[in-house]
Amino acid sequence: MPDLKQLVKTINKAHGKNAIRLGATIKEQMSYKISTGSVALDYVIGGGIPSGRLITIAGAYSTGKSLLAYKMIANVQKMKKKLVTVDGEDIEIVAEDGDIPLTCALIQTEQGSLTKEWAIENGIDLESLLFCQPDGMEEALDIAIALQRAGVELIVIDSYAALLPTKVLTSDFDESYQMGIKPKMLGEYHGKFQLFNNALEREGKLPSTVVAINQLREKIGVMYGSPEYTTGGRSTGFTNTLEIRLRMGDTIAVGSGETKRIVGKTIKFRIEKNKAGVPYGTGEYDIYTDTCDYIQRGDIDNEKALIMIAVLLGIIERRGGWYYYDGEQLSQGQDNLIKLLRSNRALFEEIRKKVLTSDEHIQ
Repeated sequence: MPDLKQLVKTINKAHGKNAIRLGATIKEQMSYKISTGSVALDYVIGGGIPSGRLITIAGAYSTGKSLLAYKMIANVQKMKKKLVTVDGEDIEIVAEDGDIPLTCALIQTEQGSLTKEWAIENGIDLESLLFCQPDGMEEALDIAIALQRAGVELIVIDSYAALLPTKVLTSDFDESYQMGIKPKMLGEYHGKFQLFNNALEREGKLPSTVVAINQLREKIGVMYGSPEYTTGGRSTGFTNTLEIRLRMGDTIAVGSGETKRIVGKTIKFRIEKNKAGVPYGTGEYDIYTDTCDYIQRGDIDNEKALIMIAVLLGIIERRGGWYYYDGEQLSQGQDNLIKLLRSNRALFEEIRKKVLTSDEHIQ
């Protein structure tokens, strides 16, 4: 059996720092979770989006794909990192007592998806957001790689479906062009993304997380199985760690008769792929598209979702119409408990943390 420590030393001398390591030195401190903004989705995923991976959010139109990405940007902007020394090596970790803010970037190919007003409503700090509107697919992917190599922690591409190679943009509509250009370019990008993240981790830096928004299309003539697929070729499916598929549910209305108006919608989700947790989980959450009573436009009704999951897990106990937490009576009726959690954010965060760290998993 070879001398492992000497072998590691020899290879690293030839190929650079941390080219090879013993398994026991894997830096678990560098991984962290990113909230999607939905308690129900975070719970089913396994606590939130895993960092340093390619994440796909796909769905039909008007299912809140971009909204989830904006919530993630706002949540990452609130995070801080710091340098710590582990085994004599300086590495970056996300920590509550950190003093360096994480950086986010949005590559927007769909014109007008994000406005200043909508960004502010979703809690995004525009002063620290890197924003790009590329003039072609090549530029978008080149910029994405440049951002990653610079150490930007979250990159959102909105969307893969709207990316078009320059050759397509410069050709007339009746001209034919080479098939498969877009999947080929995305395949190259995905390979670079993974290897550049490896390089960042070897240097002790936090890897980049890429959130790719995509559209669900349907194949023609499919008789058996689901005809749905995402644009951009197969490399996305092989590369991504997590694929979330969204569908529209029922609408939410207030009032009756002539005063009745639609104020929101229910979004149903399915975890199509999850390499960092349990796959095929399903659930739903409510998004409000208009301000009403206690909730603002663009908000997700997390209090309602948290109560339902906490009751199923036994974290909140229900006795008749009363709700109890840690043996103490909270309120009578779900509506009153929702109002309590909205007014008491410390209690909400305490219960949320217990739900997301629970060992039990409800599909």
